[in-house]
Amino acid sequence: MGTTLCLMSCVLVAAQPAERNEWLVLPHLNKAQELVYRGSITEEATGSGVQFTRGYRLENRVLVLDAGPKGADVAILTVLKTADKPERGEERGYVSSRLELARPRLAGQAHH
Repeated sequence: MGTTLCLMSCVLVAAQPAERNEWLVLPHLNKAQELVYRGSITEEATGSGVQFTRGYRLENRVLVLDAGPKGADVAILTVLKTADKPERGEERGYVSSRLELARPRLAGQAHH
């Protein structure tokens, strides 16, 4: 959920509100537009004599289902896989996947 909100914030809110409206940059989403983010995440935990590190590959896809003057309907797919290189002929192991529908407004607020 946190990853999804982070992606929505980065993709749909192009600028902080400015003092004047003429400087405010708003996103222009079109129907069937797809936005993709791929990256990596490292999870680390340290404790009393124990250290744990694990890497993940992250992919977020935002598909605009419908767009109008008051906002858009989007589907957000978040997939998390292990970062370890797979054995020959195998795929990376899936850790988590999540599909959500949201309705972001032009001001950058998202409603599920």
